[in-house]
Amino acid sequence: MTSRRFGTALALPVLTAGLLATLSPTATAQEAQPRQVPVTHSCVGVPYPNPNEVLQDPPSWIPSWAVGALRPLISTTTFNTSEISDSVTVTAPERVEPETEFTVRLQPGAMMRDREVSRLNYDFRVPAGATLVGSRIVPGTAQGLTGSPTLTRINAAGQPSSTGEFLRVSAGNLTVHNRPAWDRTLNNGGGWGEGLRTGANQQFRLPAIELTLTGVDGATVTTGLRTGPVAPAAGQDISTGFLTEYNTYSVGAFGVNLTATVGHANYCSATGLGRQALSTTKVHSTYQTDTEIEVQLEALTGDDVRVSAEVTPNPGRGVVEFYDGDTLIGRSAVGEDGTAELVWKFRDPGMHPVTARYVGDDEYLSSESDARTVEVTVPGEVVVEPEPEEPVDPVFPEPEPALLGSLTGSLGS
Repeated sequence: MTSRRFGTALALPVLTAGLLATLSPTATAQEAQPRQVPVTHSCVGVPYPNPNEVLQDPPSWIPSWAVGALRPLISTTTFNTSEISDSVTVTAPERVEPETEFTVRLQPGAMMRDREVSRLNYDFRVPAGATLVGSRIVPGTAQGLTGSPTLTRINAAGQPSSTGEFLRVSAGNLTVHNRPAWDRTLNNGGGWGEGLRTGANQQFRLPAIELTLTGVDGATVTTGLRTGPVAPAAGQDISTGFLTEYNTYSVGAFGVNLTATVGHANYCSATGLGRQALSTTKVHSTYQTDTEIEVQLEALTGDDVRVSAEVTPNPGRGVVEFYDGDTLIGRSAVGEDGTAELVWKFRDPGMHPVTARYVGDDEYLSSESDARTVEVTVPGEVVVEPEPEEPVDPVFPEPEPALLGSLTGSLGS
């Protein structure tokens, strides 16, 4: 048996504070603590420009002498693979009230590449189980990047769409997916270094985004990355993508100098924990409960005494603790009908104040019943109640004769 219990006088202020916090979606979001979710992006680097395009079917505007000069240079660029370690910082409430707005904040961690990076994009899934009321880039949270970060809602093809399944962090949706076929190649100049970009061996961090959401009662709202295939492949369905500069070559003939930049178009898929939910928020109302207890008021030591408790509104789950005074005498699960029972043998005679306490959870708050006192006696012991005494009329003493005569004489005079 345990002699520790939570006093009602102390529990009520705590419950009240907790209830106010959970009923206020703003307070809940503010009190949510940031946590780190480790993510690994597995990447494949596709040669860029594609050597086959240059060597087998070069564009007509490239002089034949330039193709011949570039052929041995571009052909050395091959496919590569790499991994990027990431740690997404997530701030989200664990529980909110139905149909109330709440905020989730997500930010990728610090990263670094050994070559110049450009046209960087990072894709999140539009949260499941919720209505997306609004979304924005948090100003001043990007680090080590050139370009102005934007947040664009896109469809699976990467096109802006108000009903798209994904949210893309980029710079104006300039990505590896929509790069020009020949970018900064043969003096073409424009495009390779556009979008979000950073230098080689320079630490950078994408900006945080804030999502304003609402959910219906009973929903579970989850956020996550755009996952795509486990094995990375060229295409839209990836967690992040970018261009990396590999090398720059210069060739000249007939008094004309041409420059060709050869690199990789990198496509990355989230692996491990990155394929799971970044945050989970439960949407449900909070209920103040009431617990009532039923027990026989007289018992013998050693007899089985059934103590029952009913919790309203019915949570259909949870635990009720039963106490004899301050001593915990047992626990019982709440059934589908909202009741819990305990069979107990009182060992000591005397008066036993019995109470029941529903432990509660984040949806159904705890409550404690009033005490019911059980009088416990020893078997065979006769308890005789004392007979009440009959009321007795007051008796006044008779006056003494001398005093009576004196009084009479005085009256005669």
